[in-house]
Amino acid sequence: MFRTALVALDRSASEAALLARIPDLRSWGVERIVLAHVQRVGGGRLSAERQEDVVTWLEEHAAGLRLTGFAVEVVVTRSGVPAEDLLAVAARDSCDLVVIGSRSHNQAYEFFLGSVATDVLRRTDRPVLLLHLDASDAAPDRTAVSDGSTTLERVLLATDLSHHAHRAEEVALTFAPTAETIDVLTVVSGGDPDLSRENVEGRLQAFMARLRAAGGDGRARVVTGEVADSISEVADEGYTLIIVGKHGRHWLIDKVLGTTAAAVSRAAKRPVLVVPRDVPDGAAG
Repeated sequence: MFRTALVALDRSASEAALLARIPDLRSWGVERIVLAHVQRVGGGRLSAERQEDVVTWLEEHAAGLRLTGFAVEVVVTRSGVPAEDLLAVAARDSCDLVVIGSRSHNQAYEFFLGSVATDVLRRTDRPVLLLHLDASDAAPDRTAVSDGSTTLERVLLATDLSHHAHRAEEVALTFAPTAETIDVLTVVSGGDPDLSRENVEGRLQAFMARLRAAGGDGRARVVTGEVADSISEVADEGYTLIIVGKHGRHWLIDKVLGTTAAAVSRAAKRPVLVVPRDVPDGAAG
């Protein structure tokens, strides 16, 4: 599981929705939170007064989280590349999870993700929890954990069974004792013999045996179709968290980002945990 989460805040209208989800991370094993805000260099000089105002704002949120049992620190930095700076803070402060909303100040990016969230996914070497947030509403959307559900209530692991997805599968196994159910989905495409239904089903059953041995329960699912659309359609059946690998056999491409992860977050409108192939030592258990 995870121990320390960096939570990126940008003073947008959706910050309340993001913060409302943080207490649920205790069920992930998180004990320590680093609240981080990056001031864009292009946004003007950060005066001492402004710096103090930002720290005060972060400390107000930190106080509420401390009441729920977290150890909380706050960090304010300035950068021309916010994603790079956020990940540098995550590495420096030994954060094994990055939490970020999928909306930002730049409205032009709302169709895809937030520009910073997109860049974090491109660059990250550690798991990223993408929370789809509605900036027009101060409350979480229809999949919010504050409605009594938790992200580990119904988990969907989407895997192409390649070595690229191995770390995502291992993270799912760490959730096995805690999650109510973990279903495992592979999307079959007609053009890949390695992902034929016949080839996939036996390998899925082998993984399900590992899941049950780790204390979990769930079922294997195989569907045919376009990957992102298929994952989103299945996720719409009431799953509370989707786990995907950052890179995959054909569907998560390094230079583009993890296109499937971005598309799934946009379409499914629920939490998506994106796991890189190589996770730093100590991350994700």
